[in-house]
Order: sequence, then structure tokens, then C-alpha cells
Amino acid sequence: ETSHSEFPAPGPETIIWRYSSLSKLLSLLATNSLYLSSAETLKREDPFEGAGTLADQRFADELANNDDVFARHFGAETIAIRHHIARQVGDPAGHILSTLVVNCWHTNPHESMALWQIYAGRNEGVAVKSRVGKLARSLNNEFDFIIGSILYADYETTLSTPGNSLRPIFMKRTCFEHERELRVLYWGLAEYYKTA
Repeated sequence: ETSHSEFPAPGPETIIWRYSSLSKLLSLLATNSLYLSSAETLKREDPFEGAGTLADQRFADELANNDDVFARHFGAETIAIRHHIARQVGDPAGHILSTLVVNCWHTNPHESMALWQIYAGRNEGVAVKSRVGKLARSLNNEFDFIIGSILYADYETTLSTPGNSLRPIFMKRTCFEHERELRVLYWGLAEYYKTA
């Protein structure tokens, strides 16, 4: 199953692009496999990748410091673990980021010169054009991949969806809307999952 109700992908006929170096394309062809990089590497481009929003962090501070607010949202019986829950609210994916791998695509019927320059380099890269359905069919059915569109949000005012640690992996700041990103995600390292 590649779809997720909270992170829907566009229809199977939607055109997608992947911009990369020639060496990455040759590797894809030689190995007949799609390379998925650690979700932690996304922070190189944007330190907010995979992190809670600023609104999440403010809410987490309020939960950690105000018994009444915490009890209203989580119940008085959980006050003993208030700081643990507040930490999860402030950084919902932080504890699992190292266990996720991703592959990113651009949804657009046409090429993007901006993305050519950012991800492929001037006169050095290639663009792979495909469709969402073909990408989904190419993934190994033995594993649970999620293909979903990125939600672009104002990090000052938007709370991540409570109770879903993967939401921040499918959220980016509005200044990245030009990317029109589609993300393939695999939570393949669950055995390394560490509790906070």
C-alpha cells in the first residue's frame, strides 16, 4: 500500500520529475533501484525539515508550563508524563527522523528551470520524467512505502497534526511551494526506533 489518508498523493497519471546528477541516474540504471536517503539529510537544505512548527513549539512550552492547559488537552491523569508529551508535541518527528528514508519528486506537467539549477547543476544533470502510478508500481510490494504530497504551511501559525509523528515529514514552509514536492517515504529502520 502506497497511499496514506493524511498525506494523499496526486492521481496516478500526474507527471513527476526527478532532477539529479548523471552519476545518480547511472546508479539508478545499474542497480535497477531507487535510492532513498536518510530523512536527516533533508535538514541540510532546510533546518525546519522534519521538525515541529514554531506553533508546535509554542504549544509545547504552554503544555510543559501550565497544568490547566495540559489537563484540558491530555487529561489530568497524564500530568506525570507532561514533559515527555510536551517534548513530543514540540518536535513530533525528532525521535524517528533517523529511522526514515525518502526520495523526492517534483509534480508538474512541465520542467522547472529553477529545480534544474538547484538539484542537477547547470549543464551537469538529468531529469527523469515519469508518472505517480509508474512510481508506485515500481516500488517493492514487500515493504510499506508511503507516497504523499508535501503540505506547505505557515510555520508561525500552523500546528502539525497531533498524534501523527510522520506529519512533519510531509510538511514544509511556504517558501518552498515552488518545489511542488511529492515524497516517497519508507520507515524501514523501525528496529532502531528509540523512545525519548
